[in-house]
Amino acid sequence: MYNPLLLKLEKRPSDSKVMAYLSPVIAITLTLIAGGSLFYALGEDPFEALYTFFISPLSEVYGWTELGIKVAPLLLCAMGLTLCFKAKIWNIGAEGQFIMGALGGGYVSLQFLDAESAWVLVPILLAGTISGLLWAAIAAYLKTKFRANEILTTIMLNYIALNALLYGVHGPLKDPDGFNFPQSALFSDAALLPVFSDDYRL
Repeated sequence: MYNPLLLKLEKRPSDSKVMAYLSPVIAITLTLIAGGSLFYALGEDPFEALYTFFISPLSEVYGWTELGIKVAPLLLCAMGLTLCFKAKIWNIGAEGQFIMGALGGGYVSLQFLDAESAWVLVPILLAGTISGLLWAAIAAYLKTKFRANEILTTIMLNYIALNALLYGVHGPLKDPDGFNFPQSALFSDAALLPVFSDDYRL
């Protein structure tokens, strides 16, 4: 006998194309509702709070340029992860790979402190790319050789990369003239990507 109250979940024969586009919209909407509810529960105007977070910073050019600075590394990681996810490889280690790429590029940058030619960017970018690639290769090797789950290995390698960065700025990469602050020496202007405008950092 058919029971209308008995629900059964079944997998769709194919993914919904409509939901592929609606899912992010639904997720953002629910996030805004949940965030607004929290501000309301705290006695704050949720609309003013959301305006302060999302609209106010973008009300002038400076805010957009600062957003660009924050978004650039995320987009760089996203482009690499797109290839992984298309291949059904669940790489959760973009943060660690980015850190190791930055460490490799940073180390080479410190070898060109007196350089004035923009060509020094070539070995710096290559060093960063190769360093990040080699860090990702560790998880790739573990997966192909020992069938280790790449979700676990890549996420654990993130913490190792972070500690390698901490070791670097507290040890061999620390600026000897930096008054013992955990930072490297400042890179030469030639080793930095040019800015779009002298008024902004982007």
